[in-house]
Amino acid sequence: MSEVPDSSLFVSWIHFHGRSEGLARALGIREWASSGGVGAAWRRYIRLWGETARLIEEVKPRSVIVMQPPIIALACVLWNCRRRRTRVAGDLHTGVFDDPKWTWATRLTLRLLRRRRLAIVTNQELAEIVTARGGAALVMHDLIEEYEDTSMQAFDDSRLEFLRGKRFVLVPVAYSYDEPLQALRDAAVLAGDVTWVFTGRAPEEFMSAAPSNMFFTGFASRDDFMRLLSSANVVIAATTSENTMQRAGYEALCMARPLLTTDTRVLREYFGTAALQVRPDGVAFSEAVGTILEENELYAGRMVRLRAEKLSEQRVILGQLRDWLDGKAIA
Repeated sequence: MSEVPDSSLFVSWIHFHGRSEGLARALGIREWASSGGVGAAWRRYIRLWGETARLIEEVKPRSVIVMQPPIIALACVLWNCRRRRTRVAGDLHTGVFDDPKWTWATRLTLRLLRRRRLAIVTNQELAEIVTARGGAALVMHDLIEEYEDTSMQAFDDSRLEFLRGKRFVLVPVAYSYDEPLQALRDAAVLAGDVTWVFTGRAPEEFMSAAPSNMFFTGFASRDDFMRLLSSANVVIAATTSENTMQRAGYEALCMARPLLTTDTRVLREYFGTAALQVRPDGVAFSEAVGTILEENELYAGRMVRLRAEKLSEQRVILGQLRDWLDGKAIA
């Protein structure tokens, strides 16, 4: 296996993202992540442009992977590497292709990555969009690992201690445009004997209409999230977008927890029968949760087997990406 150049970078204009951190660590390259501080987006982007420019000048990288969106981060890396023989890859999250906030920049993003550059995407459908526009694409899912069970450890947030011994459903969400939030809330009403734990900063209007068996963690530390994940009876990864992977699904796979997903193309293709897949409907969600609770060990065992398969596939893809960072063509 080839060695990745020491000067390779993974640049993310965000405070933290599990995908960026995991891939950088697996590739053995330096991750640099920053949100640009507080204030309006344009102010943060000005700060981030300067910080990124200084980083590139200091490191003089041979290769850079830059998280997408925002497109301004890609433009910054390309501009500041223009006088160097730096290889640049965009790690294209699904939002590049279908988030209304960023679809205006899809064509430009792909154009910027077309010449001797690489688009890293999460599924074959997105790879085909890239290649149809004349670009090179590599399908790389989020890093799959075997997480340690931390369910017996005390929570940092004492509010979460009430979950010990309870049956609960973990619903990691970002309250985003593609998440069937109303259907998930309807399911919690129907499955009132089970606690539904929603992570992230929920909008006030969503919380105000929640039933008593829905609990909102707010921002949870990484350690607390791992304890929630390892203790959950069911993890839900839900989207209405056919091409969107869900970080929650990857996390459940790493911890080998029973998984319920929406019946969308990419989730169906990736998880197969290891997860239970249903339409994004309150009744369907609640019935599926009941099924998984009754057959918890069966669904957990399926995730263990799928994890072993995905780890094997991942070794090949990481090898290809290391080769690309080292200046070689992808086989």
